[in-house]
Amino acid sequence: MEEELTFDEIRPRHNPLDKYRNWLFLLFVLLLLAGVLCYVFLSATEQGGLYINEVMLSNDTTLSVDALGSPDWVELYNSTDRDINLEGYGLSDHAKTVYQFTFPNVTIEAGGYLVIYFAGDADNTSQELLCTGTSLSRTGETLYLADANNTILDLKEIPALQTDVSYARRDDGTFGYCYLATPGSKNATKISDEPNN
Repeated sequence: MEEELTFDEIRPRHNPLDKYRNWLFLLFVLLLLAGVLCYVFLSATEQGGLYINEVMLSNDTTLSVDALGSPDWVELYNSTDRDINLEGYGLSDHAKTVYQFTFPNVTIEAGGYLVIYFAGDADNTSQELLCTGTSLSRTGETLYLADANNTILDLKEIPALQTDVSYARRDDGTFGYCYLATPGSKNATKISDEPNN
């Protein structure tokens, strides 16, 4: 004869974690969200490290280029330990058209500097002579640097500048006025907070 089970014997045993199930699920969701945010942050960090480093809005005697004369210029700096191919990146002084100038297949070396001339003919730009075909206003500009995926990497407001004075980035990321500009190399000369120094 089969032994009959009582109700207490066939009832599922109580799991002590049952009352915490909702909290555990919420904790899992929060950890998952934190992981996603960390991934996004690290991805953004990997894309970072490319900066607008020095800008001259009115060039007369600082830099001369045979094909262009004395063009306005912008210098980029790659602070990372890897080369960055800039093909498809954009540089512009217009928020609505950040790809006003689109880079060709050109690489900025790790720790390197790259000068882009706001002059000449953009259609004839090359790896050796990057020309936007536009000029900058000495009364001030806002410059936008974007990657090939529509992400703004750097945005810099440039104040009005005297001729042959650049707006240059210090090692700590702040900017000031440089009276001995250094296009294509480290900003090693004095950078002042005062526009007339």
